[in-house]
Amino acid sequence: MSTNNLSSISARIQKAAEILKLTTSDIETILKKIGIENNDDGLRFLNSKITTLGVLESTIRETYNEIGVVIVIAASHYLKGVDPFAAEESSVPSAPVVASEPTPAAVLVDFIQANKNVCNMSDSELLGLWVKFRDDAMETELNRRSKGQPFIVLQPGKHTPGKEEINTEITLDLLRTARRRTVPSIVPLADNTFATVFKISELNINDRIIETCPICGEILWKGFCSACESNFLGMGDDERSYVKLVVDSGKINTKSSSDRKALVTSAAKGIDDLKLTWPGIFKSFEELKVTGGLPKLRRIADRPSKAPADPFHVSGNRQF
Repeated sequence: MSTNNLSSISARIQKAAEILKLTTSDIETILKKIGIENNDDGLRFLNSKITTLGVLESTIRETYNEIGVVIVIAASHYLKGVDPFAAEESSVPSAPVVASEPTPAAVLVDFIQANKNVCNMSDSELLGLWVKFRDDAMETELNRRSKGQPFIVLQPGKHTPGKEEINTEITLDLLRTARRRTVPSIVPLADNTFATVFKISELNINDRIIETCPICGEILWKGFCSACESNFLGMGDDERSYVKLVVDSGKINTKSSSDRKALVTSAAKGIDDLKLTWPGIFKSFEELKVTGGLPKLRRIADRPSKAPADPFHVSGNRQF
């Protein structure tokens, strides 16, 4: 099977379901956990750099941890639009492969070999493999070795979530230091600059997804907004987007607790109830859904590479 046959999200879900011996509904439920729906918008997310193989693998394992690691990796490749069993060579010339980007088959072999005995690896070996794969088992072992302390330092500059460049030299030194004493949350670098030190769990992309309230825009805690006292736990993305469109239309008074409660109660019943209660929003909702323009109520938290220029005198009014 070529990657051309994996151009649609439905085809990818079908292949992942076959190899995992699950139903397509099971796969759709797994993807919904990270905000990916079976539509064009979901396909864009799957194709993006944000949705890494590591994210897909860990999401599958959260529910189906009894499935073998090789099968989970293969299914994750299908979801990314890559056939893990495709022949390495073809008579048809292909685009040149950049040396720094190993083929899926090579990554698969490296991962299996590396994942055999993480507990017996040296700090440098384990850290190097975690930087490459961001695997949960490696993260757990590194967290154990660091005694739960921060030790990860990023290279200066902007980073793609889930693919941050790690300053391995300083990070390795701090990992070893963590065994003997408390590690600081900020460390000095050259040229009088400072770097934030992160716990390894803080780099896990699954723990960095922020959901925002469709009514007031504040950050939700497990689906609950303390600012407007509204609960969106278990509510689908379409329902939340519809709520946002109702709010933006000015059809409710967001300062009124009764108005907020009525809107959330309707949304909890599903899209059909929202359409009946606020029919004037329906046309706009359908158009935006088709074009992938529905309000986005999730984002991934950034991890800054630098601390303030002088963390002890952030105002700049230093006295001697």
